[in-house]
Amino acid sequence: VAADIEPLEYTPKPEYEGVFQTYNEEDEAGLLRRFFALMRETCPHVMVSFNGDFFDYPFVTNRAKAYNMDWAEEANLVLHGLGLTFE
Repeated sequence: VAADIEPLEYTPKPEYEGVFQTYNEEDEAGLLRRFFALMRETCPHVMVSFNGDFFDYPFVTNRAKAYNMDWAEEANLVLHGLGLTFE
């Protein structure tokens, strides 16, 4: 948060190009807003995480609540059991 980070690339094989865009935000609330906007813009089919259902997603949900944000509403999420989908 609020650090100058250059875009990075991880391309293990030419057919698996991986250029990553980085974003610098002033604070945690801005970081959450950026994340939610990215989810709205990209509507990913899959979100991959390690232990996301039991740590990552609840953590983001709780941090969003601290700023009176609703992750599902902000990112156009639909919750199906433990799974997440985007509208």
